[in-house]
Amino acid sequence: MFSEKNRNNIEKDLAKFIHWIITGQVASNYEQPYVLCDAYEAFIFSEITGSFYLDGSAMPFTPRGLMKVFHSALKDDTVVGLFEDGKPKYTPQILAAERPYIFAGHKKIYPIAASTNQELETKVKKLDHATKRGEALIMRIDTSKKGFGLESILEAAACFDFRRSGYVVESQVPIGHGIGSPDFLAIKQSTGHTGCHFIEFAMLRQAFQFKKPLPQAALKDQGVPLKAPILVGEAKTATSIMDAQVNKYKKSEMFDFAYEIHYSIERPRGAENGLLAIDKWALAEKVAPSQLHVDKIKQQSYIAWLERAKNIYLLANFSLEELSSLGNNLCGRKFTNSSKWLLELAEHPELQIEIEKRLAEIKNGPIER
Repeated sequence: MFSEKNRNNIEKDLAKFIHWIITGQVASNYEQPYVLCDAYEAFIFSEITGSFYLDGSAMPFTPRGLMKVFHSALKDDTVVGLFEDGKPKYTPQILAAERPYIFAGHKKIYPIAASTNQELETKVKKLDHATKRGEALIMRIDTSKKGFGLESILEAAACFDFRRSGYVVESQVPIGHGIGSPDFLAIKQSTGHTGCHFIEFAMLRQAFQFKKPLPQAALKDQGVPLKAPILVGEAKTATSIMDAQVNKYKKSEMFDFAYEIHYSIERPRGAENGLLAIDKWALAEKVAPSQLHVDKIKQQSYIAWLERAKNIYLLANFSLEELSSLGNNLCGRKFTNSSKWLLELAEHPELQIEIEKRLAEIKNGPIER
C-alpha cells in the first residue's frame, strides 16, 4: 500500500485503512475522501499519528507529543507534557478550553498526499474553505519519502485494534537510554474488559461527554490491574528491517511477545517475532509471536512503573485547584511547585478510591483554571 507503485491510489487506499482503524470494519468499496468519527476518537488518532486539526491558524494543532509525562521508564525524570513542575499544562481539558473545537461534534479525517510543504498548503487551503473550523483533520502522506512517512498510521492501527481486544495500549513508549521508545505497547487486563489507550486515563471528562465506557483499569473497585502479558512492537514503512531494534526491546527481558509491524512483508526477520501487516485494508496478524524470555522481577518493576504512570494520567483530569484539594485530603498538604509533589500523590494507596469519590464532580463540575 505504501509503495511507489501505489502513489496514485494512496489517498483512497489510506482512507479505507483509516476507516478500518476507527471502526474495525473492512470497507473495500469505501469511496469517501475522508473518514468520519466522533471528536473523542479523532483526538486519540491525532495524538498517535500527528494528524493536525484544520483550524485556520498558521500553526495547525495536534496533541502528538503533548500527552507525555516521563522521559524514560523506571525513573522520575519528567518532561513537559500533561504537567510542568507539577502543574497541569497540556491536559485534555485545558486544551479543550483553549480550543473548544477539539471535542465538539464529529470530525473528518482526510489523508492528503504531498511531496512538498507548498503542495500540502495548496491542497489544505482548498479544503479549509469547504469545512468548518476544527472539523477536518489532515493525515499527511509525504510522497517525497520512501514509505511515505507513514509509520505512525501503523502505530495507530495496532493501538486501535488491540484496544478493541481489551488491552491498554500506548505508542512511542519511553523505555530508557540504549533501548529506545517502542512504537507500540499493549498490556493485558482481566479477560473481557474494555481496552483503552493510555491517554484515556486523562480523558474521564471527555468519556462522560461522549458516553464512552470509563477505562476500567482506572477504577479501584473494578479489580482490573495491569498485568502480563506485555506486547511490544516496532513499525516501519521505509524499510522492512526492524529486527535489530526489536532485539533491544527483547533484551530488556520485560516483554512477553514482540511484533514487527509493516505494510506488506510476509515473514518477520526475527525468529521469535510476530508480524502484523496490512491485508485487505486491515492490520492482520500474519505470524504469531513466540513467548520470549522474561525476567519476572524486571517485568513486575515495569508494570509497577506503568501503574504509577497511569495514576499520574488520572491526575490530569483535575485542575490545579482540584489537585491541591485532593493532595490536602490524601497527603495533608496542598500543592507545591514541584513534580515530586505530583509523584508522591500518584503513589498514594488511596488515590484511585479518592478519584472514584470525585467521579460525579468530574462528570458534572466546571473545569477550573
